[in-house]
Amino acid sequence: MAGTQTKGLPAIGLPVTKGSDGDPLDERMLQAADLHYKGQLQAARTLFGQVVRDDPDNAFALNQLGLISAKLERFEDAARFFSDVAAKHADNTFARLWLGVLHLQNGRKDEARGFFRQVLKIDGRNADACYFLGVMAAVDHDGARAVEWLRKAQAFGSDDPETHYRLAGAFLSMDMPMNARLEFERTLALNPRHTKAMHGLGWVLFNQGYEDHAVRLWEKVLKINGADAEARSSLAKVMNDRAYAAYEKGNSRLAAELWERTLRYETDNKAARYYLRKLGR
Repeated sequence: MAGTQTKGLPAIGLPVTKGSDGDPLDERMLQAADLHYKGQLQAARTLFGQVVRDDPDNAFALNQLGLISAKLERFEDAARFFSDVAAKHADNTFARLWLGVLHLQNGRKDEARGFFRQVLKIDGRNADACYFLGVMAAVDHDGARAVEWLRKAQAFGSDDPETHYRLAGAFLSMDMPMNARLEFERTLALNPRHTKAMHGLGWVLFNQGYEDHAVRLWEKVLKINGADAEARSSLAKVMNDRAYAAYEKGNSRLAAELWERTLRYETDNKAARYYLRKLGR
């Protein structure tokens, strides 16, 4: 969904029912689900629409229409389909989770929080609802509540990289760097290419005195994404600080080399340009 970071939401089992023509609806739903999986969204939308015309209360088909509409950025249609499911099926958590996500995307945090809490009334161990409530708490700078919800998400089965990454951020907001370091490391164990976790872990290590380890992490980020602005800025700061320290000690050659490295990471770094001119480079 555009503008919103989401994690995987739970799947819904395919019911076995028959349409007005006697054909099993699950056959068409399986075909539509296969089209959806292959990225043929319009074709899947058409086939799920046929199912709903024969069976207007079909929760799976309505939810899939909502999900496809969201992927097509037709968010009003998505909300309509999910609301239809929520109105007709008191125990359907998938629709309520997505209604929460859609409200969250629109900045309607109270309504979003209400839907996530509805999910937990239906399923008190729903990892997705706990995850989103944790993310919302983190955004509101409520580190303790964020940790509480995200820990629950972990306990209820959400042992994925994004949950650990969010937890790390919550621990940092509570000035608990060792806990944050552990969660960043767990994120990278699950997803070794999670560049945001690399960046965050780099700063934790940097602040703990492991500057070389931090530099290696940020350089690794650039190997994955050479345009990563955060990694470039962090590396430029370290090189600039090292250059200035060398300059203060009278080691102009090393200082110049480090300021040249600074400019490789950050071409418009004013300090590096100033001192290189001063050193005649």
